[in-house]
Amino acid sequence: MRNRADYSGWIAEQIAKVYLFETNLVEIYETQDKDFDFLCILKNDFQKSIAVEVKSSQYSKSEILRKYKPLRQNLLQSKIPVIMFYINYIDKTGYIEVLHRELKNKLTVLTTQNLILEIQSINFT
Repeated sequence: MRNRADYSGWIAEQIAKVYLFETNLVEIYETQDKDFDFLCILKNDFQKSIAVEVKSSQYSKSEILRKYKPLRQNLLQSKIPVIMFYINYIDKTGYIEVLHRELKNKLTVLTTQNLILEIQSINFT
């Protein structure tokens, strides 16, 4: 039987996958890489990939930025962009941010449209 933390993390990952699927911009792949929850490949350019990390979180924006700062800084070392999802699995809301080259401390409210805009704004070069 899963404990509550495992369950909340699993639910948050499923919610993130639904949002990613709804964008119609990426293919989602499970990964054995322990650094990320899954990997996305852009449908219009299979050479461009995005790592995804999901955290189940009921924290406010400022608490998320503070609590996850070490993880966020570590993920900046990735060679590919990382989309962080902070999802409240109870009410299926949350925040997203793209980590790539610099820590911007900018969280965006999680909606399908906002996720589309964030993915389209990634500079892969």
